[in-house]
Order: sequence, then structure tokens, then C-alpha cells
Amino acid sequence: MRAPRQPRKPRQISTPHVSERQGGGELPVANRPTIDDHVPTAPMPPPADAVDAEWTDAEDTYTQAGWSASSAMSNAEDDAGGGEHDSSESDIAEDSEPSTSLIRRELPAWLTPDQLRALPGRLGSTFTGLTSAVSARNTSDKQHDQHAGSSVSLDARREERRRENQLVTVKRLVKIAAVIIVCAIAAWALLGSPVLRYKYSPEQITGYGEPSIVNRGELEQLVATYDGKPLLLLNERAMEEDITSQIAEVAAVSVTRDFPRSLSISITEATPVACLAAADTCTAVTADGTELDIPQEIAGALPRIGSIGDQINRASAVSHAVEVLGALTPETRGLIADISVANGDLATLTLTDGRTVFWGGFERNAFKAQVLNAIISQPASHYDVSVPEAPVSR
Repeated sequence: MRAPRQPRKPRQISTPHVSERQGGGELPVANRPTIDDHVPTAPMPPPADAVDAEWTDAEDTYTQAGWSASSAMSNAEDDAGGGEHDSSESDIAEDSEPSTSLIRRELPAWLTPDQLRALPGRLGSTFTGLTSAVSARNTSDKQHDQHAGSSVSLDARREERRRENQLVTVKRLVKIAAVIIVCAIAAWALLGSPVLRYKYSPEQITGYGEPSIVNRGELEQLVATYDGKPLLLLNERAMEEDITSQIAEVAAVSVTRDFPRSLSISITEATPVACLAAADTCTAVTADGTELDIPQEIAGALPRIGSIGDQINRASAVSHAVEVLGALTPETRGLIADISVANGDLATLTLTDGRTVFWGGFERNAFKAQVLNAIISQPASHYDVSVPEAPVSR
């Protein structure tokens, strides 16, 4: 067996150099490709004349085949009839025209050869038309079904969307209800629950002095009024103002929440600087003139505001005397037994050992207090600080 033939390698058309092109970009006439340079890559359809020739040959073949079949049938009939027919020249002459007579016998009279040649195309067109009509009908039916299905699907989708919206609404309401319930529980736990309510205890109050001038029973009773209140709603500043306004012996107070149920209350007691002598009693006063209700044994140890001139205002005299005592240091103040204010707003201090100090007017009290603190240790029976720049002791 001969080996298969190798395919021919396609010819390569050489590409002319750029310099071979003419000025307008065209190739020279001698180098232009010709029809021989064409390399076919696919079979070309036959010309129309070739198709007609093939159709004519097929028609002649069909005619001859019909003629042969007709002759064979006639001979068979003659043999069966005992040779009744004679082979005359007329019969042969009649049979010598097989093409036209066969076509007329086998095909309708209205079907001409040209129509026969056009018949496949017409049949193809008719088949194509039928196919298109059937396809269009199927497409129309499908579209109708789709439209009907889309209508049903749209209604179903609307119902589904309505149910989804209802479900979303129910979920939102459930969430809102859950939030409200949680907030209510939290509010009750923080405000209404006994877990965070204030529970009073006397040990919560600290800052008492030794000895203390504060009435402990009165202070504890006042603080106990806040017992049972929600600790988160308790106003510390209001509680502090309430204590200092009702109990004068408390100069300042600090209230701090101590969760979960307690308070930390730290007080600062007022400092009495003198007592106002009246008959057999003595009322303690602070540096700002606030009267204190303190035990008499404590008030009796304070400097007394003694005699006051009859030509001066008593309240003003007491205020000035308290200012003087307030300017002294605690050590020096402890040595003062009595202070008197004479007419002309002139003050005199009497020490516990009988020594005296002439204070003079009530101006520059702080400077006079510093000078007295410096010279009071010198042995003398009388001190004069009315002119603090030139004190006198004798």
C-alpha cells in the first residue's frame, strides 16, 4: 500500500520592502500579487452552469431508466399473451420516442421539466415556511403559556411579598416588645429593686471631732430619712446642703455613693472661736458669727466676748471681736480668756494668766495677729499692737 501523500506546503508571498513602495504607498505593478499567488484554503461552491448541467444529466438518466422499465414491462406482456402483438415498424417507431412519451405517461401534463427542476426549491421553501409557521405557533403558545404563567407567578409573588412584609412587621414588633421588656426589667432592677436601695447605718458617718460639738443623734436622724431611696436617684449635693443647713455644727460634708446599698458620709465640724456671755450661759460662735449649739463645758473654754460699749452697735461689736479671734492662731487663741469692745471700736484682749493686749481698731487684723504671736512669749504684763509696725511690751 502506498504511503499517504504529504500535504503541500502553502506558498509564501514575499512582502516587499517599504522602500519598494511608490510614493503614494502603492506597490509597483511588477510586484503586485496575481491570481496564481492565491492559495485556496476551502472548497469553492460550483458555478450555476455546472449545477444546471448536473441537473440535466440527472434528468436524462431518469428518463432513460423509465424508458428501460417501460420496455421491459411491454415485453413481459407480449410473452404472456402468446405473441399476439406483432413487431411492426409502427410499434418500433412509436417506441423509438421514449423520452417524451414516458414523461407524459409518468408525470402530469402540467408539470414541465422547468417546473420539475424548480420543484426541490419550492418544496424546500414550502417546508421552510411550514417550519417557520410551526415554530412561530410554538413560540406564540410558549409566550402565551409564559404570559399566563407570569401572571400566576406575579400574583404568587405578590402574595409572597405580602406575607414577607407581614413577617417583617411581626419581627419588628417582637423586637420592639423585647426591647421594652428588657428596659422595663432594667429600670425596675436599677430603680425599684431593693438590691440598689440605700440602707442607712450609723457607721457610714465619719469625721467626728474629739470632743465633738456635733449632736450625733440629730445628724443620724437626718441621714436616716434617706433610707430606702434608690441609690441611683439619690442626689448627693442636695443631701449635703440639707445637712449643713439644718445642723450648724457641721461646716462641710461630703456624700459618696457606695454601691450597692450604702453611702460614705464624711463631715467637717465647725470651729467655734468665742462665746457670747449672757448671764450664766455662753453661746459659741464661729469666725463668721454663726452661733453654735454646743455643750457648755466646751463653750466655757472658749474666749468670752465680755463688755461692749454702750455707744456702739452690739452686733457690729460682736462681729469685729469674732474677726479678731478668728485672725489669731489656735495656740494664741487658746491663751485668750476675754475680749471687750469699748466705745470707738477699740478692742482689748485679756489672757488667762491676767496679762492684757491692747488691740486697738479692727483694721489689719492679720498683721496684728502675726506681731502678737511673735512678742507674746516675751515676759511682760501688757502688750500694745495697735500700731503693728511699732509694738510695745512692758
